[in-house]
Amino acid sequence: MYKLIKIGLALIIIGFIVSIGFGIVSGASFNSYFGDEDFTYVEKTYAADDFSGFDFDLSNKAVIILPSESGNVDIKYYDSDLNWIEVDETGNELILQSDGEWYANMVVNFSLFSLTKYSEFYLYIPVSEHYDITIDSSNGAISLDNYLSAGELNFDTSNGAINLTNVESEDFIDLKTSNGRVTLINVETTNEISADSVNGRITLEDVIALSIDVNTSNGSIVGSGLETSNFDAHTSNGNIELTFVGSFADYHLRMSTSNGSYYLNNQKVTTNNYNTDKNNEIQLDTSNGNIKANFSS
Repeated sequence: MYKLIKIGLALIIIGFIVSIGFGIVSGASFNSYFGDEDFTYVEKTYAADDFSGFDFDLSNKAVIILPSESGNVDIKYYDSDLNWIEVDETGNELILQSDGEWYANMVVNFSLFSLTKYSEFYLYIPVSEHYDITIDSSNGAISLDNYLSAGELNFDTSNGAINLTNVESEDFIDLKTSNGRVTLINVETTNEISADSVNGRITLEDVIALSIDVNTSNGSIVGSGLETSNFDAHTSNGNIELTFVGSFADYHLRMSTSNGSYYLNNQKVTTNNYNTDKNNEIQLDTSNGNIKANFSS
């Protein structure tokens, strides 16, 4: 067994040395592997009507979307000699795509805590404009604040939280994270909201939508001030605790848990299926946790 471990470690070390060798041959300096990454600040400005939307596919960037104070569209971020962003300004959408040296993911950087600002990407938008926004991040949080005329929103990150605060839209809002929390505060759309996390809590406060569908594989689902015709919540491991604006009598409520208890308007109950003749539906499912459903009237 120990012999196999030694062989495995030897192969890893040999592979790392070989990768460095190929990197140097292809133009990388030896220091590139040990944190001497050179950063360049990038700032670009566009007129409010230059684009109808934004489509960003970024790696290792926390995307922060805020109102523009200038009335223009501004993007601010850092490029480096190892990782940079390709910018396509030729179409109706502003398209950004992360690019970099093939060996960049092998970099060993000994000052990670000092690199926080280099991993932040800022998008400033005029809040009076109606933009569709698609953000795909392989490793970073996504946040959108104070945008009351949003178009369709599609946010997807493989590792990071997603936060929406004070957002209004007339289009679909689709949020996905593989590892992180999803938080919506004061969010409204006349369309649908879908929020998914593989590993994280989902929080909804003062959220209004035609329908709401939330799913997490490992985490609680909590919310209050929820106004919707249809609500689906599913978690494999966590409690569900929600308060809806409206009358309990107007909803078909179905609750299901494999290991937990049911509560209706703060009272423990044994029945889990109510008002089956109603078209408005609330379905709450957890494999391991309590379910609490409350109604404001």
